[in-house]
Formats: sequence, C-alpha cells, structure tokens
Amino acid sequence: MNSCDDLEEHEHFGRYINHLSRLIRTACNTELSRCGSGVTGEQCRLIGYISHREKLGEEVFQRDIERDFGIRRSSAASILSHLERGGYIERFGDPADGRLKRVVLTARGREFDKTLAQNIENIEELISRGLSEAERAEFMRLIKLAIGNLEQNYQYIRR
Repeated sequence: MNSCDDLEEHEHFGRYINHLSRLIRTACNTELSRCGSGVTGEQCRLIGYISHREKLGEEVFQRDIERDFGIRRSSAASILSHLERGGYIERFGDPADGRLKRVVLTARGREFDKTLAQNIENIEELISRGLSEAERAEFMRLIKLAIGNLEQNYQYIRR
C-alpha cells in the first residue's frame, strides 16, 4: 500500500478546514453583495481592523496595516486608496512625522463596520448551530490550539 492509498483511507483536518473556510468566504461574499457596497473581503478586514483599533483608542497608520496583514506597502496603499475613494476612510499625514499616514474611519466606514459585525454574527450563528455552549467553547479552544501550533512551528505573522 502506498502513501496515496493511505490518504484515501483517512480523514484529514486540512480538507475540512479548507472546506469550512471556502464556505465561510462564500457566505461573507454573498452578504457583501447583498449590501451592494462593492467592498472586497480584504477591504472588509481592513475596516474591521481599523474599527477595532479605534475602539481601543489606538491610532492606525499604514505601516501598522502592512505589518499586521503581512502585505507590501504598494498593496496596502492600493487597498486604502479604494477605501478612501469609497468614503470609508480618510488618511492624514502625522504632524510629528510626515512620512507616516494616519488612517481613520469615516462615518460611512463606522456604519459599514456595524453591518459587517452583524453579518459576521449571523454567519457564526450558522456555523455553530446545533452546538451547545460547551461545544462552542471547545470548538473555539481547538481552533485556537491548531492555529497556535502552526504559528509556533512555522513562525507565521500573528494577525
């Protein structure tokens, strides 16, 4: 028996995690299209990130986004430009260091973040339907454990 035969006989975490990830992405994209905003998934993640940091009273700079999302300066600038044109964010030069660009949500961005939060809550409710509170907590614990194992082993950037 070769290793390919073994793969067919055993279930693999990765197969199910990948499938779940695709289903979640599809659900999120479906909800986004219903909003009619034209905002992409990556742009949504940035809006959520900026909102979270603002709620903590932290300033957000483009370099933070580059670091925390593991993306190049040009990619961050492109995503932020789209969000700025859409009226979701504003960027300002930092008075102390003109090289830094501070990023803030506009009223439209904050309102959109509320819609995103509701969509995420709805999708998470679907994901955990039929699970008890204890099972939900255990599922979350196991997901975090798996992520931690991979991050530790492969030294992934923690987001």
